[in-house]
Amino acid sequence: MFGISTSVFSEAGGLVKDWLKNPLNASFLYWYFLPAVGFVLLQLFLIGPALGRPAPGVFNIEAGPSKSAADLILQILSGSLFALVILPLIIAVVMSALSGAILRLFQGVLPITRPLFGRWLRQNQVRSGSLYGPLQVRRREYLFLVSHGVRLVNTDGEERAELVAEAERASLAEQLKAEIQNLHERFETISPVRELPVDIERVGPTNLANTLSVAEEYPFERYGMDTAVFWPRLCAEIEPEKLESLTTSFGAMNGLLNLSLLGYLFAIESLVVAVGIETGWIKAGALPLVQIRWLFVAALLSILVGVGTYRSAVRAAYSVGNALRTAFDYYRGRILVRFNLKLPEDLEQERVVWLKLAAFIRRGESFYYPSEFRNEEKG
Repeated sequence: MFGISTSVFSEAGGLVKDWLKNPLNASFLYWYFLPAVGFVLLQLFLIGPALGRPAPGVFNIEAGPSKSAADLILQILSGSLFALVILPLIIAVVMSALSGAILRLFQGVLPITRPLFGRWLRQNQVRSGSLYGPLQVRRREYLFLVSHGVRLVNTDGEERAELVAEAERASLAEQLKAEIQNLHERFETISPVRELPVDIERVGPTNLANTLSVAEEYPFERYGMDTAVFWPRLCAEIEPEKLESLTTSFGAMNGLLNLSLLGYLFAIESLVVAVGIETGWIKAGALPLVQIRWLFVAALLSILVGVGTYRSAVRAAYSVGNALRTAFDYYRGRILVRFNLKLPEDLEQERVVWLKLAAFIRRGESFYYPSEFRNEEKG
Protein backbone atom coordinates (compact mmCIF):
# COMPACT_ATOMS: atom_id res chain seq x y z
CA MET A 1 0.00 0.00 0.00
CA PHE A 2 2.75 2.42 0.91
CA GLY A 3 5.16 1.37 -1.81
CA ILE A 4 8.70 0.07 -1.61
CA SER A 5 11.56 2.52 -1.64
CA THR A 6 14.45 1.96 -3.99
CA SER A 7 17.82 1.11 -2.48
CA VAL A 8 19.23 3.91 -0.38
CA PHE A 9 22.68 2.92 -1.45
CA SER A 10 22.24 4.19 -4.96
CA GLU A 11 21.96 7.57 -3.26
CA ALA A 12 24.70 6.78 -0.76
CA GLY A 13 26.97 6.15 -3.71
CA GLY A 14 27.10 9.91 -4.02
CA LEU A 15 29.17 9.95 -0.86
CA VAL A 16 32.19 8.75 -2.85
CA LYS A 17 31.87 11.43 -5.50
CA ASP A 18 34.99 13.04 -4.08
CA TRP A 19 36.90 9.98 -5.28
CA LEU A 20 36.16 10.96 -8.87
CA LYS A 21 36.79 14.67 -8.25
CA ASN A 22 40.12 13.89 -6.58
CA PRO A 23 40.98 10.27 -7.44
CA LEU A 24 44.63 10.51 -6.42
CA ASN A 25 43.86 10.27 -2.71
CA ALA A 26 44.50 7.63 -0.06
CA SER A 27 41.26 5.73 -0.69
CA PHE A 28 41.94 5.54 -4.41
CA LEU A 29 45.51 4.43 -3.75
CA TYR A 30 44.63 1.65 -1.30
CA TRP A 31 41.44 0.29 -2.81
CA TYR A 32 42.03 0.75 -6.54
CA PHE A 33 45.55 1.65 -7.67
CA LEU A 34 47.58 -0.82 -5.57
CA PRO A 35 45.23 -3.76 -6.36
CA ALA A 36 45.53 -2.83 -10.05
CA VAL A 37 49.34 -2.87 -9.73
CA GLY A 38 49.15 -6.36 -8.22
CA PHE A 39 46.84 -7.50 -11.01
CA VAL A 40 49.24 -6.22 -13.69
CA LEU A 41 52.24 -7.83 -11.95
CA LEU A 42 50.45 -11.19 -11.99
CA GLN A 43 49.93 -10.78 -15.72
CA LEU A 44 53.61 -9.99 -16.28
CA PHE A 45 55.14 -12.61 -14.01
CA LEU A 46 52.67 -15.49 -14.17
CA ILE A 47 50.32 -15.39 -17.17
CA GLY A 48 52.97 -14.08 -19.60
CA PRO A 49 55.66 -16.67 -18.70
CA ALA A 50 53.04 -19.43 -18.81
CA LEU A 51 52.47 -18.42 -22.43
CA GLY A 52 56.20 -18.54 -23.13
CA ARG A 53 56.92 -14.85 -22.79
CA PRO A 54 59.88 -13.76 -20.63
CA ALA A 55 59.09 -11.77 -17.52
CA PRO A 56 59.99 -8.12 -18.15
CA GLY A 57 62.69 -6.45 -16.08
CA VAL A 58 60.37 -3.81 -14.70
CA PHE A 59 62.70 -3.05 -11.83
CA ASN A 60 65.89 -3.02 -13.85
CA ILE A 61 65.96 0.40 -15.45
CA GLU A 62 69.45 1.53 -16.36
CA ALA A 63 69.61 5.22 -17.01
CA GLY A 64 73.08 5.11 -18.56
CA PRO A 65 75.06 8.17 -19.49
CA SER A 66 72.99 11.13 -20.56
CA LYS A 67 73.84 14.60 -21.68
CA SER A 68 70.92 16.30 -19.96
CA ALA A 69 68.07 15.82 -17.52
CA ALA A 70 65.70 15.56 -20.47
CA ASP A 71 67.58 12.51 -21.76
CA LEU A 72 67.30 10.87 -18.35
CA ILE A 73 63.55 11.50 -18.23
CA LEU A 74 63.10 10.04 -21.70
CA GLN A 75 65.01 6.90 -20.72
CA ILE A 76 62.80 6.44 -17.65
CA LEU A 77 59.63 6.97 -19.67
CA SER A 78 60.76 4.35 -22.16
CA GLY A 79 61.23 1.74 -19.41
CA SER A 80 58.77 -0.92 -18.34
CA LEU A 81 58.29 0.77 -14.98
CA PHE A 82 56.37 3.58 -16.64
CA ALA A 83 54.00 1.08 -18.26
CA LEU A 84 53.55 -0.50 -14.83
CA VAL A 85 52.32 2.85 -13.54
CA ILE A 86 50.19 3.96 -16.46
CA LEU A 87 48.34 0.68 -17.02
CA PRO A 88 47.37 0.18 -13.35
CA LEU A 89 46.29 3.82 -13.19
CA ILE A 90 43.96 3.31 -16.16
CA ILE A 91 42.58 0.11 -14.63
CA ALA A 92 42.10 1.81 -11.26
CA VAL A 93 40.26 4.79 -12.75
CA VAL A 94 37.96 2.50 -14.73
CA MET A 95 37.24 0.29 -11.71
CA SER A 96 36.50 3.27 -9.47
CA ALA A 97 34.17 4.72 -12.09
CA LEU A 98 32.37 1.36 -12.24
CA SER A 99 32.07 1.02 -8.44
CA GLY A 100 28.29 1.40 -8.62
CA ALA A 101 28.01 -1.35 -11.23
CA ILE A 102 30.34 -3.58 -9.18
CA LEU A 103 28.13 -3.05 -6.13
CA ARG A 104 25.03 -4.04 -8.11
CA LEU A 105 26.90 -7.06 -9.49
CA PHE A 106 27.58 -8.39 -5.99
CA GLN A 107 24.04 -7.52 -4.95
CA GLY A 108 22.81 -9.71 -7.80
CA VAL A 109 20.74 -6.95 -9.40
CA LEU A 110 22.94 -6.04 -12.37
CA PRO A 111 20.66 -6.66 -15.39
CA ILE A 112 23.22 -8.66 -17.37
CA THR A 113 23.88 -11.10 -14.50
CA ARG A 114 20.50 -11.05 -12.71
CA PRO A 115 19.29 -14.33 -14.30
CA LEU A 116 22.30 -16.13 -12.78
CA PHE A 117 21.10 -15.22 -9.29
CA GLY A 118 17.45 -16.16 -9.83
CA ARG A 119 17.67 -19.42 -7.91
CA TRP A 120 19.14 -17.81 -4.79
CA LEU A 121 16.65 -14.96 -4.98
CA ARG A 122 13.71 -17.34 -5.01
CA GLN A 123 15.16 -19.35 -2.13
CA ASN A 124 15.65 -16.24 -0.01
CA GLN A 125 12.16 -14.96 -0.83
CA VAL A 126 10.66 -18.28 0.27
CA ARG A 127 12.67 -18.16 3.51
CA SER A 128 11.64 -14.59 4.21
CA GLY A 129 7.99 -15.32 3.48
CA SER A 130 7.89 -18.37 5.73
CA LEU A 131 9.69 -16.57 8.55
CA TYR A 132 8.27 -13.06 8.44
CA GLY A 133 5.01 -13.39 6.51
CA PRO A 134 2.86 -13.65 9.67
CA LEU A 135 4.72 -10.68 11.19
CA GLN A 136 3.95 -8.53 8.14
CA VAL A 137 0.25 -9.37 8.43
CA ARG A 138 0.06 -8.62 12.17
CA ARG A 139 2.00 -5.36 11.84
CA ARG A 140 -0.30 -4.12 9.13
CA GLU A 141 -3.38 -5.07 11.14
CA TYR A 142 -2.03 -3.24 14.17
CA LEU A 143 -1.15 -0.11 12.17
CA PHE A 144 -4.63 0.16 10.66
CA LEU A 145 -6.27 -0.51 14.00
CA VAL A 146 -4.45 2.19 15.95
CA SER A 147 -4.37 4.76 13.14
CA HIS A 148 -7.80 4.27 11.55
CA GLY A 149 -9.76 2.17 14.06
CA VAL A 150 -10.43 -0.60 11.54
CA ARG A 151 -9.79 -4.31 11.39
CA LEU A 152 -8.42 -5.85 8.18
CA VAL A 153 -10.35 -8.96 7.22
CA ASN A 154 -9.40 -11.29 4.37
CA THR A 155 -12.27 -13.16 2.74
CA ASP A 156 -11.70 -15.37 -0.31
CA GLY A 157 -8.47 -13.56 -1.08
CA GLU A 158 -10.05 -10.12 -0.87
CA GLU A 159 -9.09 -7.75 1.90
CA ARG A 160 -11.58 -5.34 3.41
CA ALA A 161 -11.57 -3.00 6.39
CA GLU A 162 -14.22 -3.29 9.12
CA LEU A 163 -14.79 -0.54 11.64
CA VAL A 164 -14.03 -1.66 15.20
CA ALA A 165 -16.08 -0.30 18.06
CA GLU A 166 -14.07 2.01 20.26
CA ALA A 167 -14.71 -0.16 23.31
CA GLU A 168 -13.13 -3.17 21.57
CA ARG A 169 -10.06 -1.47 20.13
CA ALA A 170 -7.94 -1.65 23.26
CA SER A 171 -8.41 -5.40 23.78
CA LEU A 172 -7.83 -6.12 20.09
CA ALA A 173 -4.68 -4.00 20.12
CA GLU A 174 -3.37 -5.90 23.15
CA GLN A 175 -4.08 -9.20 21.40
CA LEU A 176 -2.13 -8.09 18.31
CA LYS A 177 0.75 -6.85 20.51
CA ALA A 178 0.97 -10.27 22.18
CA GLU A 179 0.99 -12.06 18.83
CA ILE A 180 3.72 -9.76 17.46
CA GLN A 181 5.76 -10.25 20.64
CA ASN A 182 5.56 -14.04 20.31
CA LEU A 183 6.69 -13.84 16.70
CA HIS A 184 9.71 -11.70 17.62
CA GLU A 185 10.72 -14.11 20.38
CA ARG A 186 10.57 -16.99 17.93
CA PHE A 187 12.74 -15.10 15.42
CA GLU A 188 15.34 -14.30 18.08
CA THR A 189 15.64 -17.96 19.05
CA ILE A 190 16.36 -18.80 15.41
CA SER A 191 18.89 -16.02 14.80
CA PRO A 192 19.80 -13.04 17.03
CA VAL A 193 20.77 -10.99 13.94
CA ARG A 194 18.28 -10.57 11.12
CA GLU A 195 19.70 -11.88 7.86
CA LEU A 196 16.73 -11.23 5.57
CA PRO A 197 14.35 -8.29 5.17
CA VAL A 198 10.81 -8.73 6.40
CA ASP A 199 9.39 -7.20 3.21
CA ILE A 200 9.70 -9.84 0.53
CA GLU A 201 10.09 -7.16 -2.16
CA ARG A 202 13.37 -6.07 -0.56
CA VAL A 203 14.88 -9.58 -0.44
CA GLY A 204 18.01 -10.04 -2.54
CA PRO A 205 19.92 -13.09 -3.76
CA THR A 206 23.20 -12.41 -1.90
CA ASN A 207 24.30 -11.74 1.67
CA LEU A 208 25.52 -8.30 0.66
CA ALA A 209 22.17 -7.36 -0.89
CA ASN A 210 20.23 -8.56 2.15
CA THR A 211 22.56 -6.84 4.61
CA LEU A 212 21.97 -3.52 2.85
CA SER A 213 18.24 -4.20 2.47
CA VAL A 214 17.82 -4.93 6.17
CA ALA A 215 19.48 -1.59 6.94
CA GLU A 216 17.24 0.20 4.43
CA GLU A 217 14.17 -1.45 5.90
CA TYR A 218 14.94 -0.24 9.43
CA PRO A 219 13.55 3.35 9.09
CA PHE A 220 10.35 2.09 7.49
CA GLU A 221 9.80 -0.56 10.16
CA ARG A 222 10.46 1.79 13.06
CA TYR A 223 9.01 5.07 11.85
CA GLY A 224 7.28 4.50 8.52
CA MET A 225 9.98 6.48 6.69
CA ASP A 226 10.63 5.75 3.03
CA THR A 227 14.42 5.59 3.02
CA ALA A 228 14.90 6.58 -0.61
CA VAL A 229 12.71 9.67 -0.13
CA PHE A 230 14.15 10.91 3.16
CA TRP A 231 17.81 9.88 3.02
CA PRO A 232 18.98 12.80 0.82
CA ARG A 233 17.17 15.21 3.16
CA LEU A 234 18.52 13.50 6.28
CA CYS A 235 22.05 13.46 4.85
CA ALA A 236 21.89 17.26 4.56
CA GLU A 237 21.15 17.53 8.31
CA ILE A 238 24.09 15.45 9.53
CA GLU A 239 27.28 17.18 10.60
CA PRO A 240 30.10 16.57 8.08
CA GLU A 241 32.40 15.01 10.65
CA LYS A 242 29.70 12.51 11.67
CA LEU A 243 28.88 11.74 8.07
CA GLU A 244 32.52 10.82 7.51
CA SER A 245 32.15 7.45 9.27
CA LEU A 246 29.43 6.45 6.85
CA THR A 247 31.55 7.64 3.92
CA THR A 248 34.54 5.65 5.16
CA SER A 249 32.54 2.45 5.67
CA PHE A 250 30.86 2.79 2.29
CA GLY A 251 34.22 3.42 0.60
CA ALA A 252 35.78 0.40 2.33
CA MET A 253 32.87 -1.77 1.22
CA ASN A 254 33.27 -0.67 -2.40
CA GLY A 255 37.04 -1.12 -2.23
CA LEU A 256 36.76 -4.64 -0.85
CA LEU A 257 34.29 -5.53 -3.59
CA ASN A 258 36.83 -4.25 -6.12
CA LEU A 259 39.48 -6.55 -4.61
CA SER A 260 37.06 -9.46 -4.68
CA LEU A 261 36.20 -8.87 -8.33
CA LEU A 262 39.87 -8.69 -9.33
CA GLY A 263 40.50 -11.92 -7.43
CA TYR A 264 37.70 -13.73 -9.24
CA LEU A 265 38.73 -12.32 -12.62
CA PHE A 266 42.32 -13.52 -12.18
CA ALA A 267 41.12 -16.94 -11.02
CA ILE A 268 39.00 -17.30 -14.16
CA GLU A 269 41.86 -16.09 -16.33
CA SER A 270 44.34 -18.54 -14.75
CA LEU A 271 41.98 -21.47 -15.20
CA VAL A 272 41.23 -20.58 -18.82
CA VAL A 273 44.94 -20.23 -19.68
CA ALA A 274 45.89 -23.44 -17.86
CA VAL A 275 43.12 -25.52 -19.45
CA GLY A 276 43.76 -23.91 -22.83
CA ILE A 277 47.45 -24.80 -22.79
CA GLU A 278 46.76 -28.34 -21.54
CA THR A 279 44.20 -29.01 -24.27
CA GLY A 280 46.17 -27.24 -26.99
CA TRP A 281 43.46 -24.63 -27.49
CA ILE A 282 45.97 -21.91 -26.56
CA LYS A 283 49.32 -22.03 -28.33
CA ALA A 284 52.24 -20.67 -26.33
CA GLY A 285 54.75 -18.61 -28.26
CA ALA A 286 57.62 -20.62 -26.81
CA LEU A 287 58.26 -23.18 -24.09
CA PRO A 288 56.26 -22.18 -20.98
CA LEU A 289 58.51 -20.58 -18.38
CA VAL A 290 55.99 -21.33 -15.61
CA GLN A 291 54.62 -24.81 -14.99
CA ILE A 292 50.90 -25.15 -15.58
CA ARG A 293 50.21 -26.45 -12.09
CA TRP A 294 51.16 -23.05 -10.71
CA LEU A 295 48.30 -21.53 -12.64
CA PHE A 296 45.88 -23.85 -10.86
CA VAL A 297 47.47 -22.92 -7.53
CA ALA A 298 47.16 -19.23 -8.42
CA ALA A 299 43.49 -19.72 -9.37
CA LEU A 300 42.77 -21.41 -6.03
CA LEU A 301 44.50 -18.65 -4.08
CA SER A 302 42.67 -16.00 -6.10
CA ILE A 303 39.32 -17.61 -5.32
CA LEU A 304 40.20 -17.57 -1.62
CA VAL A 305 41.10 -13.88 -1.92
CA GLY A 306 37.80 -13.20 -3.69
CA VAL A 307 35.75 -15.01 -1.06
CA GLY A 308 37.64 -13.44 1.84
CA THR A 309 37.39 -9.89 0.58
CA TYR A 310 33.69 -10.36 -0.25
CA ARG A 311 32.99 -11.48 3.31
CA SER A 312 34.93 -8.49 4.57
CA ALA A 313 32.78 -6.29 2.32
CA VAL A 314 29.65 -7.78 3.93
CA ARG A 315 31.04 -6.89 7.36
CA ALA A 316 31.72 -3.36 6.09
CA ALA A 317 28.10 -3.27 4.89
CA TYR A 318 27.02 -3.98 8.47
CA SER A 319 28.95 -0.87 9.52
CA VAL A 320 27.23 1.13 6.78
CA GLY A 321 23.88 -0.16 7.99
CA ASN A 322 24.62 0.70 11.61
CA ALA A 323 25.57 4.25 10.65
CA LEU A 324 22.41 4.56 8.57
CA ARG A 325 20.18 3.35 11.40
CA THR A 326 21.82 5.70 13.86
CA ALA A 327 21.35 8.64 11.52
CA PHE A 328 17.61 8.04 11.22
CA ASP A 329 17.25 7.56 14.97
CA TYR A 330 19.06 10.77 15.86
CA TYR A 331 18.35 13.22 13.04
CA ARG A 332 14.90 12.48 11.63
CA GLY A 333 13.29 15.23 13.71
CA ARG A 334 15.32 17.85 11.87
CA ILE A 335 13.56 16.95 8.61
CA LEU A 336 10.18 17.75 10.16
CA VAL A 337 11.51 21.11 11.33
CA ARG A 338 12.42 21.93 7.72
CA PHE A 339 8.82 21.21 6.71
CA ASN A 340 7.43 23.24 9.63
CA LEU A 341 6.10 20.10 11.31
CA LYS A 342 6.41 18.86 14.88
CA LEU A 343 7.39 15.37 16.00
CA PRO A 344 4.36 13.64 17.59
CA GLU A 345 4.80 12.13 21.03
CA ASP A 346 2.99 8.96 19.94
CA LEU A 347 5.04 6.69 17.67
CA GLU A 348 2.03 5.48 15.72
CA GLN A 349 1.09 9.06 14.92
CA GLU A 350 4.70 9.70 13.90
CA ARG A 351 4.41 6.91 11.35
CA VAL A 352 1.35 8.61 9.93
CA VAL A 353 3.33 11.86 9.60
CA TRP A 354 6.13 10.21 7.66
CA LEU A 355 3.80 8.27 5.38
CA LYS A 356 1.84 11.42 4.50
CA LEU A 357 4.96 13.55 4.10
CA ALA A 358 6.54 10.96 1.80
CA ALA A 359 3.40 10.96 -0.35
CA PHE A 360 3.48 14.77 -0.43
CA ILE A 361 7.12 14.78 -1.55
CA ARG A 362 6.67 12.08 -4.19
CA ARG A 363 3.34 13.22 -5.62
CA GLY A 364 3.21 16.94 -4.86
CA GLU A 365 -0.51 17.16 -4.04
CA SER A 366 -1.24 19.56 -1.18
CA PHE A 367 -3.81 17.29 0.46
CA TYR A 368 -1.07 14.77 1.30
CA TYR A 369 0.71 17.32 3.50
CA PRO A 370 0.16 16.39 7.19
CA SER A 371 -1.14 19.82 8.17
CA GLU A 372 -2.64 18.47 11.40
CA PHE A 373 0.94 18.18 12.71
CA ARG A 374 1.99 21.69 11.69
CA ASN A 375 4.24 23.41 14.20
CA GLU A 376 2.09 26.43 15.01
CA GLU A 377 4.77 28.00 17.20
CA LYS A 378 7.02 28.52 14.17
CA GLY A 379 4.58 29.06 11.45
